This record gives sequence, C-alpha cells and structure tokens, in this order.
Amino acid sequence: MRVIQWSLGVLLYFTYQFCTAQPQIWGFCAGSETQLPGSPYANGSLFRLNANGMEPEFLYAFDTTTVRWPNAMVQAANGKIYATVPDGPGVEQDGYIWEYDPVLDTLIVRYYFSSGASSSWLSVVRVGLVEGPDNMLYGFGRSADQSTPLNAVSLPIFKYNTLSNTIVKESAISGYYSQPNWYNKNINGKLTPLPDGRLMLAEARSRVLSGAIGIADTITSAYVQSYTMDQFHAPNGYDPNGPFVEVSGLYYSTTNRGAFAFEDIDLFSENGYGTIFSYDVATNTYTKLHEFTDPTTGFKPFFGLVKHSDSLLYGLAWGGVPYDGDQNYPGVLFSFDPLTSNYEALQDLGQTSLGVLAGNSISQLLSATNNKLYGTTQYGIYEYDPVADTTRFTTRLDAGYGAQRAEQLIQICRKPNYKQRPTSNYSVCTGSYFAYDLLNVNATTVVWRRNGIVEPNQTNQRLEFAAIMALDAGIWSCTMTNECGTTEPRPITIVVNAGTATAPTITGPTAICGPTGSVVLTGNVPGGIWSNGATSANLTVTEPGQYQVLLNNACGSSYTNIITIERAPILVAPEIGDSYGFVLPTDSVVICPEYPYALYGNGPGWWNDVPIGIWHTPSGDIENGSAEPSISADQVGDYFITVGNVCGSDTSLRIRCKYIEPWPLADITYTNVFGELADNLLCAGDSVLVTVNYPDPVYTLFSEELGSLINLGSVWISDTTRYYILAQGPCAGQASDTLRFQLQIADAPPTEPALIIPDDVFPLIGCDNDSTYLSSATPYSIWSWVDADGMQHTDTAQQLLIDWGIGGNGFYSLTTYNGCGESPSDAIQIQSEPTPVVSYTELLEPICINASSVTLSSGLPPNGVYSGAGVIGSTFDPAVAGVGPHVITYSVTSGNCTGHDQAVVMVDACLEIRTITLGDGLTMRIQPNPNNGRFSVIMIGKFSQATATLYNVQGQQVMQPERLMPGANALNETDLAPGVYQLRIEIDGAVERRSIVVSRY
Repeated sequence: MRVIQWSLGVLLYFTYQFCTAQPQIWGFCAGSETQLPGSPYANGSLFRLNANGMEPEFLYAFDTTTVRWPNAMVQAANGKIYATVPDGPGVEQDGYIWEYDPVLDTLIVRYYFSSGASSSWLSVVRVGLVEGPDNMLYGFGRSADQSTPLNAVSLPIFKYNTLSNTIVKESAISGYYSQPNWYNKNINGKLTPLPDGRLMLAEARSRVLSGAIGIADTITSAYVQSYTMDQFHAPNGYDPNGPFVEVSGLYYSTTNRGAFAFEDIDLFSENGYGTIFSYDVATNTYTKLHEFTDPTTGFKPFFGLVKHSDSLLYGLAWGGVPYDGDQNYPGVLFSFDPLTSNYEALQDLGQTSLGVLAGNSISQLLSATNNKLYGTTQYGIYEYDPVADTTRFTTRLDAGYGAQRAEQLIQICRKPNYKQRPTSNYSVCTGSYFAYDLLNVNATTVVWRRNGIVEPNQTNQRLEFAAIMALDAGIWSCTMTNECGTTEPRPITIVVNAGTATAPTITGPTAICGPTGSVVLTGNVPGGIWSNGATSANLTVTEPGQYQVLLNNACGSSYTNIITIERAPILVAPEIGDSYGFVLPTDSVVICPEYPYALYGNGPGWWNDVPIGIWHTPSGDIENGSAEPSISADQVGDYFITVGNVCGSDTSLRIRCKYIEPWPLADITYTNVFGELADNLLCAGDSVLVTVNYPDPVYTLFSEELGSLINLGSVWISDTTRYYILAQGPCAGQASDTLRFQLQIADAPPTEPALIIPDDVFPLIGCDNDSTYLSSATPYSIWSWVDADGMQHTDTAQQLLIDWGIGGNGFYSLTTYNGCGESPSDAIQIQSEPTPVVSYTELLEPICINASSVTLSSGLPPNGVYSGAGVIGSTFDPAVAGVGPHVITYSVTSGNCTGHDQAVVMVDACLEIRTITLGDGLTMRIQPNPNNGRFSVIMIGKFSQATATLYNVQGQQVMQPERLMPGANALNETDLAPGVYQLRIEIDGAVERRSIVVSRY
C-alpha cells in the first residue's frame, strides 16, 4: 500500500510497506493473456521478495510492444540487473537486452540486436547472460532463420560491455538447424565462465550429436567440442545440462538421458533416466557419478545442480508419485554429495504439504544466504529447509491476478534505494514546514551534509524541518549505507526566503524582427504567471506589447519589471544612383578632380522608403542623419551605404570611382612576323608590329616626317623613321609626355658554319649501353640539330645527347640561326659497338655462417668474373662475408665494352638448439632450428595458458596463434619461404621471442 501526503505544496513524501530485508530474492513471471484477461500482469511481471521468499512486490508489468518478459536475469558487478529478451516489441526474431536499476527502480532497454553491430550475425538471443571474470556479460543466440541450409547457421557466442553498450562476437557453434524445421544444434542452460576467462557450455542432444561439453576461447575466438557423448549405448548418459557447478576444481552437472533405458514403459523408452557427472577441464576427463534408475526417486534431471552452504549439490528431477492418479509429476528435489557420490531423494513435491500448489516445478533452485533453497511452481514460490528437511509454500503469485508462472529466481544484495525527483532546487519561506523524502526503505545509516558539513540532527531518509530558518539554506547532500554498499543521491539546493515574495527580473530582447519573428523572455520561477496567463519559465513573444510576471507563493505576491516589445523591420540597403535617377553600375565611374560626381541613395528624400544609413568613402565614414540623399564623390576608391538595427545590417553594392592625373607614358611592345616578341632591330626587308598596351586614354602615333599615322591599337613598321606617341585623357589638362622610339637595321644572316665539338670523354666511338653528347661554341639564338635518322632537333641549348643504346650510328649536322637567317651546316660521324648481354641468377638458398665455401651459380655468357664480399674466384665463403645479405656481381667483357648482372646470397647465424629457462621450474625448447617449416615447441613445467605466433622479418603474422600444452607441441608451416622468422610465445602474461631459420638444408 502506498500513502501520498502533501504539505502545502512544499514537498511530498511517501510511506512504503514492503520487504526491506537485505539481501532480496528477485524473479520474473511469464504471464498468460488467456489466464489473466484484463490483469495488469497479463504479459508477465518483474517482482521481488524478502530474504525469506515472502512479501512479494510487483515492480514492472511487461507488455507485448515496449518491454517483454526475459528468458533469464543476472546481477552484474555494477549492481544492476540485466536480462535478455528473445523477441523484440511486436516483432519475432528481434531480441534485446534490458537493464533494471535496483537503486532507482528504473527499467530501460539498452541494446537492440536488430539495429546494433550484431544484426548481421545474431538474430535471436537465447537463454540468458552470465558475468565473466572480466566483468563482461556473455550470452549466445542463433544467427539466421530456419530456411538457411544445414551448417550455414550457427550459435554465436557474444560479449556485452555494460559501459559502452556494445556487442562483440566471441565464437560460434556451427550447424544450428537442419531441414525441415528441426533443431540440429542447441545449448542446454546458460554458459559457465572458467577462471581463465574461457566459457564452458553443454551442447544438447540433436539428430547428429548426442550432446557434448564445449569450450569457447575468448582470446582466439575458437570453439572446440572438448568431450562428445555416445547416443546409441549411452553408458555414461547424454544430453547434458548447463550451467556447471565447480567443486574443488571439478565441474558437476546432469544429463537428461542415457545410462539406463526402460523399454517397456513408453514414458521412459529410448531416453533413459539420466546421470550426475563430473568433468575435469584440465585433463578432459568425464566421470559418471550417479545413475538415475528409479522413477519414484527421480529421473531426467532438467536444470542441472546448485551448490549449497552445506557443501552438498541440490537439483530437481522428474518423477515421484503422481498426486492426481494420472501422470502429473511435480518432481523430486534431491541432494548429491560430491565427496562420497551419495545421492538422496529428499522431497517428492507432489506428496509434500504444498499439495495442489506444487503444480509443476518450473525453474532451477536458488541457494539463498539464509541457508534455505527456493524454487518456483506455476502458482508461486516454495522453500526447502535442508536442516529440518521440510518444504513450505512461501508466496502465491496468482492471488488476485490469476496464475503467473515464476520463471527464474536470483538473489541480489540491494544497495540503499531512493526516488530521483525531477528538480533539485527548492525555494521556501522562512518559518514554514519543509520535508524532502528520499523514499528509502533499506538503508541502515543515513548521513546528511549541508555545504559539506555533517548535520548530526538529520539521520533519516527524510530531510525535515518543522520551521525552516535562513541558516538551513545551502546545498544538502546525503550518504546512505547498508550491508550491500553505499548510495549517494543527487544533492539538492534549498533557498530560504525572508518572508515576502520577490518577483524575479525578466530579461530578453525588446525588438521582434520582421513580420514572422519572435523573441524569448526569461526569468519566471515556479509560482509566477506571465501577463498573458502562461506559467512557463520562458515565454516566446510574437506580437508587440508590454509583458511582466506576477509571482504568488506562500511568502506573498510581487510584480516583475515591465518589458516593452516592438516590431523592428529587417533593413535592406538602398541602391546608389546618379542625379538623373539611374542606378549606377558597380564597375568604374570616371571622375575628374575639378568636377566631383554626385552619388544618390541615402535617406527618404530622393529614394522612396529607404532607411537612413552611413555613407562609406575611400577616406572613412560620413554619418548622414538628415534627409540629404547624396554625397559628392571627389576621391578615387569605393563608395557604399550601410544600414542596420538590432535585427541586423545590410550593405549596398560598391560604386568604384577613379581618375588618372597625369596619364602615364604609353607602354609598347614589338612582335615579329612569327608572332614572337621582338626588339627594335630589323633584318633587311623585314617589318615589326608596334602595339600600344595601355587601354584607357586616347593615344596618337606620330611620324616626324609623315605626321599622324594612327590613333589606337597597333601598326606595322619597316623603316628607321623616328616616331613618338602622345596620350590625351578625358579630363582637361590630362596630356602625357611623348614617348619616342626608332627601329634599326640588324646584320645579315651568318656566313660561317657553327662547328660541332665532340665529347672529350667519349668522343666518337662508344658502347651501346653508354651515352655522349655533341655541342657547339657558336653563340647564336637557335641551334637546329639533324641526327643519324634524319630527325631534326631544334633546341635553345648548345648540346645534343647521343644515346648509344637507341642506335646513334651515322652522321649528325648542326645549323644555327641569328634572327636574320641560317648558317651553313657542319657534320660529324658517330659509331657504337655492342655491350655483352649478361644474365646471372644465384640459386643458393640461405646458408649458415659456419658452412663451407660453396660454388656460385653459372652466368651467361660463361667464363665471366665474380666479385663481392666473400667471393674467391667462382666460390663464396660465408664466414668471410659475414651474417646478412650480400650482393654478388657477374661481369663479361667483349672488346671495349663490359656487361654485368647481380644476385643476392643470404648468410644466417643459424642459432643452435638449446633449452630456455623461464623460471619457476618452467623450461622451453625449440627444435630443430634451422628447420624446413616443421618444428616443435617443448614445454616442461607448470603453466596456465600459453600461445605461439610466428612473424616474418617485416613484422607480418604468418601463422595463426597456436595454444601450447605441456609437452611437445608440433607446428607445421611448410609453405614458408626460406629466411629468418621470429617466434612470439606468450606464457601466463609474459612474452618470450626467439628467432628461427627456415631453410631447405
């Protein structure tokens, strides 16, 4: 029952009546729409009980669209509860993970498998989550629908990080479905984390498998069936259950079938009664410990085992005596002693005091901290006391709601809880009552602090003042503790008013921009009412007018300041025009110094309905606040207008004004008949194009003998008459000085040839793999070469490169040009001889430095000469050369020309085979070394985990990580190229690196 009380609008507090003991038992019900029509728990619920399995409290009602009931729950190290749901909201094959916070009593969906990174390899999540030694949560599912061909579908194992809310694929068990619609592979129960981080699981019986114990490696993502079961004879049982229970290094569980068959009873035919077994992970040893042979004392154990404080293992099995005369078996609760292998049927649930409430036991037992065992039926919760050997029904979950099937029980240690409020700031009047209730039900100690100092009079979950005073104001924080830990709720700030209401100051813009603009006024506090009736903290204003706030609270009433809001238009800068009303272009406007140019556009006097702005001139700003619309432009530069207000600003287009005084001298260029730049020298009979380059003024070209010739552009001139150019600008008095020029007659074409000079180093004869060049000392502007093939090469350089390899035999000629004509040609003959073509490939593979001298491979042509480190004649001595690669050169000479080719010989140190001591009695040996890719790593001594990985000299991985076991571990990488490699061995977190040599010797 929950009671709600109000205290004059100051604060509310709750009184809760439910379980407060620590720890608590939590569970969930699957629910049934057909059994619970109209019930709030028709789709199941999340509930909790006290430590004795009583006083149920329903925390959350599941539904079919938002959050559905899970298939299992687990409490993580962060204190929160996580659960997997196989089906998403209203959509099949679309699971997710939800999180429940026992401190805040809040439930949220954390991860959707259909939208996360796992959607490509995980479609339906199965069974539930477990927490590994690394505080990560692990679970499994299946990868695709049943239409996928056999072995193409897998059972992927995933890791869930609660901090980053991410899923990572660990490994996968192939072959989940076969056709048609029949399970090929499955897992019974949840995963079992091992101390070294690996995961152990129970593979269920299938068409192709009798069951197996499998191990998934979270480091290498590898999965192995460490132990498989025999379906046909089943001497030791098959179809195992998970999870496993660890006792003294061995892992215990049960099998559903096998070990014994009762052929004449249909209920038990071909399946057998099942077994209890132990499994040694280190030695891969499976041992049958107990065989179920009597249906009246239990058969087919279905949930595995749980470990209890009395060192016994407890479980549930089918069987017993039917309580209704038919074949309705609530089940048998049994114990098993792992030390003596003693089995005892403790309670036939159908024959206990539970009676009809026993129904069917439908979940695994929970071993609680009060030394009792708890289980679920289709009606509620029952308790078994191992000391008194008694069973009692503790809680009915169907009372008032119809049957709710409790699917799972877990026990959690719940830290102090509290109710988080939407606000942490409180303003109260002096002398009034104030209370702030954390709504906690399970804290053993509560400490309140004001501004960091402990307040000894406040030791309850409810911070309470009968008459609050000014000295009580400040920041209040709280620390709550119980046997499960500490909780620190969000601090609150208390402001104590003097006894009268003081309305806040309202602030915000005072101008609305444009017809559709708005402004936001801020400052209203709880209890305040805007003049338009709104009570929100902020007010969005779209219409002009006056606005204020009236504050009403227990301390009185008060009005805020008045803010007047006006509508301000968005301003647009005007265009600039001339005195005739024409808009001026933005390009250059020519002005003269004695006649300023009038620019119009600022203010409403001449331009219709435009705002008054600021003129900007080349020398600075001119403020024009009058109706005078124009400005006199008498400077060279940009003129523009800027207008603005609180809503923004705008700038007109720029008008550029310019004038030139005086106009500069004309700039001219000469161009010859080839369209190339020339000078004022003319060859006899030639002419040159004279061009005036400055475009703005009016230019006139005059001849001293002939008068005016041209007044714009360019002209061809072929004589030596003296010319001058005069420029006249648009403003009065803007005449330039004259520019005078005269053409001159140059010399005639050259009469003597330019002599060819051969290269002094390799003048006229060379090998066809060399090169030389020809040159000329004659200083003309253009040198035109003709090669032996008749190809012409025109170049401004005085050299021509001759490549003997391309050919080059024959005559070469040179003709020069001085601007007025060509010279006679000069010629020279070039010859080449062939260079021997040499081929040399060294067939020697890497050799050891202590090997004897070896004969080098033959080159072509034969009878050549070898050279290089360690070379003596045609042999190679590795000891002389030293460790590492060595370049060997093979040369052949014919006539004056020599050809060569090169190859590399590798010399290795060839480490000896030796034993490596690693400490604590652990030694390692690698043999043989060198090898041909087949070698062994021999481990002698104790270690927990070791892996070996091989890398080449570039640091690239060339071998997948191999797990090492005690003894000889054979490694086979025969496809490796000869060379030196590094073997990286990681042993229980330590790393050893050793070099090995791969060779065919």
